Amino acid sequence: MPQKKTKDENILIIDSKTMFLKRALEKLLSEKDIKKSQYQQLKRACETALTSITKDIQTSRISESSILPSTDQQSINAEKYFLPFELACTSNHPRMVDTSLDCLQKLLLHGHLLGSIADPIDPSKLLIDRIVSTICMCFRGVQTEEQVELQIIKALLTIMTSQVIEIHQRSVLQIIKTCFNIYLTSRSKINEATAQGSLSQMLNG
Repeated sequence: MPQKKTKDENILIIDSKTMFLKRALEKLLSEKDIKKSQYQQLKRACETALTSITKDIQTSRISESSILPSTDQQSINAEKYFLPFELACTSNHPRMVDTSLDCLQKLLLHGHLLGSIADPIDPSKLLIDRIVSTICMCFRGVQTEEQVELQIIKALLTIMTSQVIEIHQRSVLQIIKTCFNIYLTSRSKINEATAQGSLSQMLNG
């Protein structure tokens, strides 16, 4: 039977996650181009999320008599901050896309972002389906930055090999198609080999 986490351990998990989110959002806001008019929606989403995270950090400093939040509550707290990273992924700004993908991959890897709730935009789907689509759309063919390609592969491999993330067949096919397209079109031999190895791991794992 897995050992139950102590109160201090749970507080550490919550604070670590929220601080990671906070730093990622601050990194996006530090981009000088975010002040341009085409990124105003992203800028506002980051600022709104940071305000909310500040409140989360305050409430996560639980007193000795408080009831600890469940794992589900912790997951939902991470999922409600997906929008800024989605907007960054669709910004076509290489550094902001790279930062967003890196953050999403780490959240997925550590089980902070499961996407198991209904998608607020389309309740007939799960949020993970939207997350997969967002990551895959960062690949824009041969003009995709090499670092962005690598981050896409890492994030998609994390989803496919996760023991806690559940995805539908449509998302699985989208992931495989994206990795295969990177393998076919990447100008980087390293990314080509990484995509090939990731595909092998996905299909044979």
